[in-house]
Amino acid sequence: MYFRKSLSMMLAVMTLAIASDSRSAYASGSSGRRLAVVWNDLSDGTGWVGLMDTAEPWDFTTPPLDVGANAIARFAQGVLYVVSRSEDTITAIDPVSWSILHVYTIGEGSEPLDIAVVDAQSAYVTRRLATHLLRLDLDTGATSEATDLSTFADSDGVPDMGMMAVHEGRLFVQIRRQDTEAGSFVPPAYLAVVDIGTEQIIDVDPVAPGVQAIELAGTEPKLKMQVVPETRRLFVSATGEFFDAGGIEMIDLDSLQSLGLVVDEQSDHVGADLGAFVLVTPERGYLTFSTDFAVSSHMVPFTLTDGADAANTFYETVGYYVPTLVHDEVTETYFFPQGAAPITNMGVHVFEALDGTRLTADPIGIDGFPTDMELVCPGSLDCNAGPAIPAMSGWGMALMATIMCVVGGIILRTQVQRRGV
Repeated sequence: MYFRKSLSMMLAVMTLAIASDSRSAYASGSSGRRLAVVWNDLSDGTGWVGLMDTAEPWDFTTPPLDVGANAIARFAQGVLYVVSRSEDTITAIDPVSWSILHVYTIGEGSEPLDIAVVDAQSAYVTRRLATHLLRLDLDTGATSEATDLSTFADSDGVPDMGMMAVHEGRLFVQIRRQDTEAGSFVPPAYLAVVDIGTEQIIDVDPVAPGVQAIELAGTEPKLKMQVVPETRRLFVSATGEFFDAGGIEMIDLDSLQSLGLVVDEQSDHVGADLGAFVLVTPERGYLTFSTDFAVSSHMVPFTLTDGADAANTFYETVGYYVPTLVHDEVTETYFFPQGAAPITNMGVHVFEALDGTRLTADPIGIDGFPTDMELVCPGSLDCNAGPAIPAMSGWGMALMATIMCVVGGIILRTQVQRRGV
């Protein structure tokens, strides 16, 4: 009885010590989660990336690295990848040492749009006027043509691939169907689903003749998509033009079918043209929309049940189109890029995820306008896998070692007493 009580007390103390130490680690930002911010320098048009803490005071913790202009960022397999559409390059960065591992040249004039890393050795790249996915060997930098998606193209023969998402061995590719001659969208838009193992298109409707992609109810998609693992849903920003069939579209990852628009522009609940969004729970989130009289971004809350609340504007900026919103589930905050002039007003704002309260009076400053942001979790393969257990401090490790020694002594003494030695 003495042994059981003592052991319970020791384990309780150890649990409290570790929990306290973990809370301290998260509060200080030592969990290792950072926000990669990519921006264009206003003075010379170059492109840069830096890391800022996701915990207060949200300082930038690295010097900027030159990655090329008009870039987007992706974090996968423990590496940060920055895709420069202007320079036709993809820069791989070690976020721990903050050093460039590799610069991949995709091909002059190819205009890479996105990268989807599927394992430590391979990735796929979408390009502006390409008909095929581009296979990229991350070890050697060699490229080769992969899956042909021209079957989903409009009359110009180009499917207009956009952003991608990887989920459970499948690659989801936006098919935007822009007629290059007319300069307009040719409905319907699609999400092509590719089996990563075979590089074959998955037919989402075997009954219909031919190979089918997921037909979208909304207009052409743009910007990053978001997977919500808890509900097995994929969310797509269907932006299009002002007051069209745009909105946020929900995809069932099991049936590979669209469940329709959960937020739509035609309801007049999102101003004029929907832009970036982020879900901070499986049910609710925040979105931005632009008006039709000036380039602007207005941020409002939304839910999957009730749609957007355009009358409840949490923040707005004129002269800048917000490319993304990023949520950090550890600090329960989300990040809003600010790119409107003057340069002293450019950077990143921080908001409470729970109620949308703005935590920064002024943006965390950078030397230009942000083109993208991406959550980075050094030591993790995927930031979306849930909060990582933070490393204990030296005090926590010493306390744990002491408790384990005491528990070990109790166990040994109990065994000796039982044997009558």
